Amino acid sequence: MTRSRHYVLAVLFLVYVTAYLDRQLLAMLLPAIKRDLDLSDTLLGLLTGPAFAAFYIILGFPIARIADRASRRIVLAVSIGLWSVMTMATGFARDVAMLALCRVGVGIGEAGCTPPAHSIIADLFPAHERGTALAIYSLGISAGMIIAFAAGGWLGEAVGWQRAFILIGLPGLFVAGLVFFTVREPERRVGPAEGQAGIFSIWRYLFAIPSFRHLLLAGGITNLGFIGGLQWIPSFFIRTHGLSATEVGLWLAGAAGVIGGCGTLFGGWITDRLGRRDRRWYLWVPAIGMAIATPAFVLIFSLGDGRLALMLYAIPAFCVALGVAPIYAVGQSLARADMRAVAAATMLFAINLLGLGLGPQLVGVLSDLLAARYGAASLGAALKLVLAVGTAWPILHFMLAGRTLLADMEHAHGETIEHASPTDAASSLNPA
Repeated sequence: MTRSRHYVLAVLFLVYVTAYLDRQLLAMLLPAIKRDLDLSDTLLGLLTGPAFAAFYIILGFPIARIADRASRRIVLAVSIGLWSVMTMATGFARDVAMLALCRVGVGIGEAGCTPPAHSIIADLFPAHERGTALAIYSLGISAGMIIAFAAGGWLGEAVGWQRAFILIGLPGLFVAGLVFFTVREPERRVGPAEGQAGIFSIWRYLFAIPSFRHLLLAGGITNLGFIGGLQWIPSFFIRTHGLSATEVGLWLAGAAGVIGGCGTLFGGWITDRLGRRDRRWYLWVPAIGMAIATPAFVLIFSLGDGRLALMLYAIPAFCVALGVAPIYAVGQSLARADMRAVAAATMLFAINLLGLGLGPQLVGVLSDLLAARYGAASLGAALKLVLAVGTAWPILHFMLAGRTLLADMEHAHGETIEHASPTDAASSLNPA
């Protein structure tokens, strides 16, 4: 069983790599698209934000509910195939309307990725291993970014942005087949009284939990800054510092990809370790990361040396990534087994409504609005403001969530968390 679950986790990691590769590729190709189609930053923000996020967010709930009741393996395979085909279709777009339609298709496909994946992981791994397992799965974000930044910048210059989309979309079809033919559906650990709750009943259950509410706000505001900003980081260094797309892509592959991946893995490991003594470390570690990231972002967008700024980007990339796995681990552990996919979709809704839906659009609008005052430096000013607020504000919600977490866990599972031994505390975060 151990080898089997580790194989499934490895395949799910590949799924997430494919998802983030297709999602993040657009960021590297924005300068070329802007030049070829003569688009404003506001329109580019529409492509990177609302065009993708609207259906990704809305359809996450019904797809998650299907995943909680039907085969998660099939949901994943179909979703991967859809977003891969739509990524390839982006290569045939010749105007902003077609680009937006393709991004909508990618968003619809990716809506069926994380909720069933989180549900499968929660059934395969006990609570005291769940943070690490989710961290390994979440490394797909960093791996996808590495490929998107490194290969995307090079491909865009070598073959053009249209062909880059076609080439990058192809591997997803192989991954879809891998999921469909080689992954076995794990047994759901659902009690006899569970499995019948409707989606509104699930929401009432989840939103009655104070720590869950603050978790949503913390994750959403973090993504507003970090993910919203990440869509514009390549454009900033290319425009403001005159660096080539290939050079920026390679630097960001190392900073956001490799270093950010280390932060994701370390965040999952250290919170699992510290969480055996006190479950609130799952919230305190992300708060510490944000406290370091905030001044780092201010410094990065104030420097005149582009290469030095790119090097320093590794610091906030590592620090923000510390919270990726712990946030979802707590969310899955506050939910019953029959509502895990919906719980993941609910978190994704809040996080991506701000991060993907509003973040890129906000940066684009601010950049256009600040152009009269800052000229060519308007994008940097917009990024500095959004990223600084987006990392400082979540600290408050992480700390507020920590104030009630132990009581919320005790209420949710009817067990005393506060005085449990390290082994018992690890198991009682979610008995299933």
